[in-house]
Amino acid sequence: MANLETPVDTSRPVEIAEGIFWVGVADHPLGLQCNPYLMMDDDDAILVDPGSVLDFEYVLAQVEQLIPVNRISTITLSHQDPDLCSSVPLFEKAGFQGVVATHWRASVLQRYYNFASPFYLVNEHDYRLELRSGRPIDFIPTPYLHFPGAVATFDPRTKVLFPGDLFGAFSVNWSFKADKDVYIEGMKAFHEHYMPSNDNLRPVMEVLLGMDISVIAPQHGSVITEDIRDYIVALRDLECGTMLRPIKKELSASGGYTHVVEEVIRRLCSVFDPQEVLDVFSTSHLRIDPSTLQITDFTSTGFDLWNDTFETIAAEKGQRWLTVIGPLVEKLSHEYDIAMPRIYQTAQVAAAKQLAELTNENDNLRELNERLDATLRDTEDRVMRCPITGLHNEYFFTTYLESTTARMTAQDGTLALLCVGIDNFTEIAFTYGKNASEEALRAVAYLLQSTTNETDLTFRLDGPIFAVLVADSPSHEDAQNLAERLRNTIAASPMLITNVTASVGIAYLDEQLELWGPRGDISGDLANLALLRMHIARNRGGDGVCATSDPQNVSDAAGAVLIVDPDPVSVDVLGTALKAMNYRVLSCEDGIQALRIIDRESIDVVIVEAVLPRMDAFAMRESLLEMSEHKDLPFVLVSYEKDPETIARAQALRIDHFFQKPYLLSELVGTVRLQMKTTTT
Repeated sequence: MANLETPVDTSRPVEIAEGIFWVGVADHPLGLQCNPYLMMDDDDAILVDPGSVLDFEYVLAQVEQLIPVNRISTITLSHQDPDLCSSVPLFEKAGFQGVVATHWRASVLQRYYNFASPFYLVNEHDYRLELRSGRPIDFIPTPYLHFPGAVATFDPRTKVLFPGDLFGAFSVNWSFKADKDVYIEGMKAFHEHYMPSNDNLRPVMEVLLGMDISVIAPQHGSVITEDIRDYIVALRDLECGTMLRPIKKELSASGGYTHVVEEVIRRLCSVFDPQEVLDVFSTSHLRIDPSTLQITDFTSTGFDLWNDTFETIAAEKGQRWLTVIGPLVEKLSHEYDIAMPRIYQTAQVAAAKQLAELTNENDNLRELNERLDATLRDTEDRVMRCPITGLHNEYFFTTYLESTTARMTAQDGTLALLCVGIDNFTEIAFTYGKNASEEALRAVAYLLQSTTNETDLTFRLDGPIFAVLVADSPSHEDAQNLAERLRNTIAASPMLITNVTASVGIAYLDEQLELWGPRGDISGDLANLALLRMHIARNRGGDGVCATSDPQNVSDAAGAVLIVDPDPVSVDVLGTALKAMNYRVLSCEDGIQALRIIDRESIDVVIVEAVLPRMDAFAMRESLLEMSEHKDLPFVLVSYEKDPETIARAQALRIDHFFQKPYLLSELVGTVRLQMKTTTT
């Protein structure tokens, strides 16, 4: 393995860990390094983020110094951008015959590169890939960093993390190994431009803090081999993006205008050549100590000092330098309640144009990116947060739970999952209206977050149900005590329009592992058991906690019904009636979610609202009819509209039961009972 403490010869592959090689392009002319990596395992190999068409010939030559291309079994792609995956078709022409491992969301857009290779969708394989030798490779969801389907790759054997765009940095003076003193500032600048918010960064960084990582090998920037935790913490605490909400600071107590100008100078020196930065100010009124980068003398003061600094930068270096440090300037302006410098207020249009030039590699790739972004807007309309409570939604919860249970299982960690359901949500909705029911959801979300620890994560699931994930909980008793505190806090809260009670179900990872062992759907088992116990607590009269039941009896019900409806009130009313008849009830908001649930659960009847986001009831029915195992699944349609056209569409799709809202609950439940008898006999 190469000694990264000495100068590194980047004209050939560089070994960064046992059997793992950097095969990239040094001193990239476009300012962002191309860092593909080749992981070798006996006669097998994985190529990680192979690069763009501009880098292909150089990367291919690097790879072929180590192994023939046709021996590579897998190319992993952390997301869909052309700078890391547009070279795949060229590798295919050069002899690659393996699979492309990526997330399904990224694959939707990667198909536009015209890959011939089959996709290995990591989200459908428990975020794990096994090499021919049986060696496991893990994938870690990093949603919205900076793409909804982004993932990182992790090799448990060498403890090397390949995080894609994460941990990348802007730097004119690139070095193979990251120098923390300058790299962290360049890393912050990169993430301020490309990452949406700290709300997205923090959960992923908290996952990484719990992992044993020896090397971080980003797609751009330098390889990180020391002080790993410091880099992760820097991103965990970074305020960035359009959702910027920095903590307010007192300017005078922090050192005045000279302090914020010094922060700008330090950032410039981390991105550009420090001597070049000092030369910019050599003819100005500022005097800067070259060793400490502190201001030693100046003539203008206060806000004039702030403005003059950026006037000098603009005069000497133009719009490009202003654009690179723009996010930092905006952050400092928010933190210290300083107006943005005048130069930014008069150059916003030019800055936007310059930023577009910086973030696209050439005219052809820029055009491709625009097409991809347009396709993304058309095909990716799922949000990861509940619009009512602001909490992460069920899709994010499912993804996060999968990765967390996998990590805890591998590390022999402990985990408790609490499902919290509002008992009288339907009564609130009917008595006080929709606005009051949404206020109740917001209030309960606030109470859950304010009662739990900082390390506990809260999610909004379907309807009036929340989930609280408690990782590394010391004991079952501690989780039960937390559940009781949550229940009592909700019951005693003066924030709610009426008395509200909640039922809490608890499931533990260790009891699932003891019963089933480490298997693929352990996270689904955990979630189903917590939901079942929540319903047990509710069926006992509500306002209670259930932490024990037979984990094997999750499916011991009269049958399973899936309700597909974006209206939480409709779901809760119908679901309550069905649960009272001992049916197991699942729910979701759209047709694509429903098809996934039907694939992994044993469903006996589906009840579907005609108008759904992403995939409506009729498209969902068409998909089911094409699947031999699901074509006979009883399908009940409900809708506010029941005109001749919709009736004809339903009949053409062999939908025998069509109820117009508002329907008689007894009739719909009776139909479910009849269908259940048919499917179970």
